[in-house]
Amino acid sequence: INRYGINEVEQWYFEFWKEGDLDYVFWSGKFDKYLNTFQNYYNIIKEIIPNAKIGGPGFNPEVNIKWFDEFLKQVKITGTKFDFLSISIYPYELIEDSKSEKLNKKNNTPQKTLKNEEGEYLTHLLPSKDRNYSKVKLNKIRKIIKASGVNIPEIHVTEYNSSISHRHPANDATF
Repeated sequence: INRYGINEVEQWYFEFWKEGDLDYVFWSGKFDKYLNTFQNYYNIIKEIIPNAKIGGPGFNPEVNIKWFDEFLKQVKITGTKFDFLSISIYPYELIEDSKSEKLNKKNNTPQKTLKNEEGEYLTHLLPSKDRNYSKVKLNKIRKIIKASGVNIPEIHVTEYNSSISHRHPANDATF
């Protein structure tokens, strides 16, 4: 505020990102600590800069979608306020090894499927072939928010690329 002035800073958006609990990507479905911290920062910032926009948590609609309903449920229960929801969109589809196992049998291609210690099939991220991937994911998120009854007025894509990997062959190419 001292450097840019209140008129400038009150136009800013502040994103409080939540990294995944498991390998920094997958969430365990426990959002209480994040929501508590988020609400505290929200209140402090709004006290100083009432017109600033505050949001998060940087959901990946493909990888973390199974936790999205639980997240919204906890937002509703705690009364946490979000000015915007932030998401990241990378055109990948989450494929479970059970599906690839069925495809391998159907195509008669021997390929090993992997299971974790609990005997659950592992999942893999594969590039999506859907040309409308971003639109489809944003529409899905909008529908879930509407159905939840939680008021989140804006959705912001704060991460986007054709690949989630820094070492993907398409990076730095004419692709």
